[in-house]
Formats: sequence, structure tokens, C-alpha cells
Amino acid sequence: MRSSQHPTTSGQVASGEGATAGAATSIGFGGPQAANAAVVINTREYDARRGMLVVGATSILLNSVPRTPVRRFQEPHIAQTLLAGRCGLKPQREVLVRETAFPVREDPPVNHRPVLAAIACAVGPALLPAQPSYLDLTVNDVGIAIGDAPRVTGVRINFRDRYLERVNGVNITVWTPYVATGDVRGIAIGVPATGARNIDGLALGLGGVGAEERLRGIAIAPIGAGAGKEITGLLIAGIGGGSGGRITGVAITGLGVGSGGGVRGLMIGGLGVGTGGRLSGITIAGLGAGAGEGVDGLMIAGLGVGSGGRVRGISITGIGVGSGEGVTGLSIAGLGIGSGGEIRGLSISGAGVGAPRIRGIVITGIGAGTLDFNGGVIAPFYFRIERDGSMRGVSVSAFNRLSGVQHGLTIGVLNIAENLRGVQIGLINIARNNPSGRRVLPIVNWGGRD
Repeated sequence: MRSSQHPTTSGQVASGEGATAGAATSIGFGGPQAANAAVVINTREYDARRGMLVVGATSILLNSVPRTPVRRFQEPHIAQTLLAGRCGLKPQREVLVRETAFPVREDPPVNHRPVLAAIACAVGPALLPAQPSYLDLTVNDVGIAIGDAPRVTGVRINFRDRYLERVNGVNITVWTPYVATGDVRGIAIGVPATGARNIDGLALGLGGVGAEERLRGIAIAPIGAGAGKEITGLLIAGIGGGSGGRITGVAITGLGVGSGGGVRGLMIGGLGVGTGGRLSGITIAGLGAGAGEGVDGLMIAGLGVGSGGRVRGISITGIGVGSGEGVTGLSIAGLGIGSGGEIRGLSISGAGVGAPRIRGIVITGIGAGTLDFNGGVIAPFYFRIERDGSMRGVSVSAFNRLSGVQHGLTIGVLNIAENLRGVQIGLINIARNNPSGRRVLPIVNWGGRD
């Protein structure tokens, strides 16, 4: 970069307050940074007396386009200094830059205290813990309270509970609580819904009734009633009733009754009754009744009764009875009765009965089958003992197919036994273990002793 200084016509620059004077400068420059340098000079020419930005007499001949944003200096500099500080300037053209003066500006300090005070006033209330608001007409918490009063002995009326701790008396709400933290002992009324952590007494809801943990007493709701841990007493619901724990007492619902922990008592469900635990008592369901651990008592269902455990008692269903471990008692099913374990007692079905072991009386419309049978069976079409199984008792069926050992009597049109240790009565009797002359006989056949 090359530069030469020439005196001005007057030789001096009149300077005012806060101004800096400089000599005129003749500079040749070019390259990608030249335009930026020239712009900096033009934008920094101020009239010190008027305090305005002006453009002096400047002659610029450039062949480049600005590529970077213009840097604006805050401190006063003479034109020569501005140009000398730029990088990448190449001598190319002659530029005459007028003398400039830069006024010094001093800004007053900013007072931040009013701003901080305003922020504190706006944010401060949100940081304070919320407090319940209510009309307190009580004396020592006894009387009437309207709003979210924490403790009341008497009558409490609120839209939706958030700060409830205890009510002894009547609690009337419009909706279920934000957080169920309180207990109601007495009467809980929902218009249309009410709830609490624990409700002991009478719970009425035009829509529903709910308890976070325990619901004891009488609960009546056109839609539903439920509790997180336990329901004890009388429950009447238009749609359903449920508990995450146990249900003990009487439950009558339009659709269903359900429990995660067990059900004991009288349960009537328009569709079904079910529990993950044990189902005990009297159960009447429009479709089905089921339990994860076991069923005990009287079960009446339009479709079926089932359990992952054992079914004990009386089961009457339109379609079937099923159990993972066993069925004991009287079982009557329109279609079938089955178990992964043992069937013991009296089993009557429209189609069939089947289990690995059967003890008792079996009456079916079509057939029955088992591995180990001890009792009596009436199966019009078919009765079967699996291979390596055994039969002790009496079987009356058109076709008795015993692939194991027969101890007892079979009566049918065709009787077949792999190992006959009893008597066969029928049109054709086959005993595969008998001597060749007695393997196939009409009317009657018999086998040897054990």
C-alpha cells in the first residue's frame, strides 16, 4: 500500500469540541477489500458543528464488489488511519479523501433498577406456593365451607378438589379431584362426579364415583364406580365397577365388574365379571366370568366360565367351562367342558368333555376323551382313552376306543381295547391282547385279570 500526504488549501482544519483533524490523503488502492475500505471512509465523515453524517468530496474508481459487511468504528480516526488499517489493499487508483472530523458521543448510564423491580413484581407471585380459596363458615372447622377447604366437619361444597385433607359429613363436588389426597367419611355426592383418596360411607354420583385407594360402604353411579386398591360393600353402576385390588360384597353393573386382586361376594354383570385373582361367591354374567387364579362358588354365564387356576363349585354356561388346573363340582355347558388338569364331579355338556384325568360322571351329547378315567360316562357317539391311559368304571357309547388298559365295562356298538382287563358288550368286541380265538367276538368279550 502506498500513500502520500498533501496539505489542504487552508492548511488547517477547524475543529470543534470532541473533533479530530487530519490531513488530506492521496491513496491508490484496489483488490477485494478496497470497496469496504472506501465505504468505511464515506460513512464516517461527520459535521462536528451540526452533529450529522455527511459525505465529503471523494473520488473513487473501483473494479471490485463488497464481499463482507462494513465495519463501523466507534472511536474517531482520521481517514489515513482507516485506510492504513485495512487488509488486502492493492495500489490501483488515485483517491482524494476530504479531511473529516468525528464527534465524540457520550451516552448516559442506564438505570436497571426499575426494570428489575418490574420483573420481580411479575414473576414473584408465581413462585409462591398456591393457597386454597374458600368461603369459611365454620368454627374450628365445624360448619359449612364453600370452596376448596382442607378440613371440614359438616358440609363442604366445591367445584373440584385440590387441597382436600378430610371431610367428616357431606362433601359435594362437580368433578373428580385434580389430586386425590383427602378422605371423606360420611356422604360424597358428585354432580355429576366425585372422588377422594378414601371414601367411607355413601358415595353418590350422577356420573361416576372414584377413590384413589379405598371405597367402603355404598357406591351408586349411573356410569361407573371404581377404586385403586379396594371396594367393600354395595356397588351399583349403570356401566361398570372396578378395582385395582379386591372387591368384596355385592356388585351390580350394567356391563361388567372387574378386579385386579380378587372378587368375593355376589357379582352381577350385564356382560361379564372378571378378576386377576380369585373369584369366589355367586357370579351371574350375561356373557362370561373369569379369574386368573381360581373360581369358587356358583357361576352362571351366558357364554362361559374360565379360570387359569381351578374351578370349584357349580358352573352353568351357555357354551363352555374351562380351567387350566382343574374343574371340581357340577359343570353344565351347552357346548363343552375342558381342563388342562383334572375334571372331578358331574359334568354335563351338549358336545364334549375332555381332560387328562376325569373322576366322576360324564354325560355328553357327542363324545368324551381322557387319558385316565375313573367313573361313568355316557357319550352317544364316541368315548376315547389315549395311548398308555387307563379306564376304570363304565362307558356307554356307540364307539368305545380304548388305546390303553380297560378295567371295567364298555357298552356300545363297537368296542376296541388294546389291553382288555374287563368286559365288552356290543355288536363287535375287539381285545387285541386276547388269544387269537378271542380277539374279535360278537355280543361279549372279556379279558384276563391283572
